[in-house]
Amino acid sequence: MMMKHKTPLIALLALPVLCTATHGQTVVYEEVFNSGSPTPPLGVDDVEVTPDGRYAVARDNTMFTSARIYDLQNPGPPTVHFSGGNDMSGACQDGVGVTNERAIVIGSRVLIIDLTQPGFPVLLQDNLGIDPRDVAITPDGTLAIVRGGNGSSGGSAVYDLASATRLAFQPGEIGGYFQFGLSPSVDSVVADDVHAVTLSLIDPTSVPKTRVTVWDLQPAGGGPPVVAFETGPGTDLDGEPLDLALAPDGQHAAVRSANAVARLELAQSASGIQWVSGIWNSPGAQGGSALDSIEMSNEAVLTISRRNTSQGGMQVDLWDALGNQSFHTNTGDAHDLVIKPDGRLGAVRTEFHVQLFDLTNLPAATGTMIDPVDIKVFAASTNGLFAGLDSLDITDTRVVAIARQNANQTRVRAWDISEDTLEPTFTRTIASLPLDIAITPDESKVLAVGIEDFIVIEMATGTSLLEQDISILNGGYSWCDGVAVSNGTAFAFGTQLSSGATIGGWLTQVDLFNQPVRYCGANPNSTGVPARLTVTGSADSIANNLRLLVTDLPGGEFGAYFYGDMAQNVPFGNGFSCVGGQVAAFPVQVAGGAGRVPLEIDNASLPAGGGALAAGSSWNFQYVYRDTASMMGATFNTSDALTITFE
Repeated sequence: MMMKHKTPLIALLALPVLCTATHGQTVVYEEVFNSGSPTPPLGVDDVEVTPDGRYAVARDNTMFTSARIYDLQNPGPPTVHFSGGNDMSGACQDGVGVTNERAIVIGSRVLIIDLTQPGFPVLLQDNLGIDPRDVAITPDGTLAIVRGGNGSSGGSAVYDLASATRLAFQPGEIGGYFQFGLSPSVDSVVADDVHAVTLSLIDPTSVPKTRVTVWDLQPAGGGPPVVAFETGPGTDLDGEPLDLALAPDGQHAAVRSANAVARLELAQSASGIQWVSGIWNSPGAQGGSALDSIEMSNEAVLTISRRNTSQGGMQVDLWDALGNQSFHTNTGDAHDLVIKPDGRLGAVRTEFHVQLFDLTNLPAATGTMIDPVDIKVFAASTNGLFAGLDSLDITDTRVVAIARQNANQTRVRAWDISEDTLEPTFTRTIASLPLDIAITPDESKVLAVGIEDFIVIEMATGTSLLEQDISILNGGYSWCDGVAVSNGTAFAFGTQLSSGATIGGWLTQVDLFNQPVRYCGANPNSTGVPARLTVTGSADSIANNLRLLVTDLPGGEFGAYFYGDMAQNVPFGNGFSCVGGQVAAFPVQVAGGAGRVPLEIDNASLPAGGGALAAGSSWNFQYVYRDTASMMGATFNTSDALTITFE
């Protein structure tokens, strides 16, 4: 067979032997810990994966700020950083923010960490109060906005991530976690590139109020970010802060206090409140029923509430852009809510149902009681924390939910919503109480996490791809986040208990890659072991984040990666030629002292003569290298090979 590209190292390639790719997911690293920090960790309560899929950063809930940094290209134990502070760290809804170059982790201190340098040096430690609450990074990755904690140093701040400096600060406390039965203001920061909104708690001992602060991140006259608008006496919202949301177009935000909702105008020149509305019939505080309680589209606002003891049940309130309010009541607690990316439908999970609401045809009159466009029974055996308060996720065609089925099991269910109805597609079960659920960005998989195990499900078919038990003493509730996903990697995480007390945490890294076929085994080289090829990232041709790594090479020797559209197994040097057909070589590299050579593949800059790594195509990869110290006769050898099918 004629090749379109040859090099001297692969001139002996011969007839191909085809192989077929299969699918599968694997656990590549699992960690259970109850020591190793200044104080025992109280579990992992947030994990974020960098946009390029290279690193994951986790936050321990300890008395100190503790950050765990995982190299996803080399799965294994993390690099760990602790702050020098000794304030209360507390649980956070969002305790980590990441870009490809920086991580920001909040706790007793704010840590900004450089992800581009060996050892991941900490560039800044900054005190922002006791029990800080939330962090958001602007979409352009330049600024981080932190809702800090309480005390004399408490408040909100804006940080420049490149220089690791605090640019602006606004004082204000956020309140205690269990001050009102459940932490107020679980979510308390949202941001786009131009504006950010933060929440504060005013007068918590008598008549609590929610103060709303709008930041202008790019002032017209230049300079650091400034507060463009802030409520005050007479305009603060009634009740403690609960939640907030940002419209997809960045032009509006919505704030939820215990008793009111406000829609904000985010204008470059004059931000402010567009309207304020009370919750219909004053249902009362959430009381441990829901963590997330407000979402918004560009035109509509959706909230959920737990109705007070005399009323019972749950309530959904909806507003159009002008502030016209409608509502729906039903039995059971309200647990979670989501809005479709296209903004047309909202989904609500209650103690007994999943409900679907039309957000595009809301009544043009305040006080109208409405019904969902569809409702399906999906009952939980209990309510409160262990009912699964983060329990919904949504795409434009699917909604998925988890609910506690009994004392030992959780159901995972999906519905097709492409016809504006809830049409069941699959149901699965995991063997522990519910914690969290998430859909991968490419919408191909669902990861559902319980307090002691998790399951990976293929969205299109409902097939269980991986089910895993966690090797821990006893699982516990880890505030609310228990899963982080990218297209190529997922993390499940939580706490472990002993006699009812939290003693540590657990974290499991799952490779979601549609596993390549390994073929064409390698022979040992002068190190005594064969060179082995591994892959991380994903086979998503659009995500463009595939990474190869060859290990166990003789240090100081050069070699190159090759790829081709045919697979074979032909003796070659001290190994085997495994790649044929249309073959191309990547640039020559030299193995370091550790005997490793990585390669980040850029689909837009492939070698001359190589084929496109397009969705649906299969390509074979191998590494060929010099081995001058070999006693086997030839002075070069090969790794094993992988066949990867791209999506």
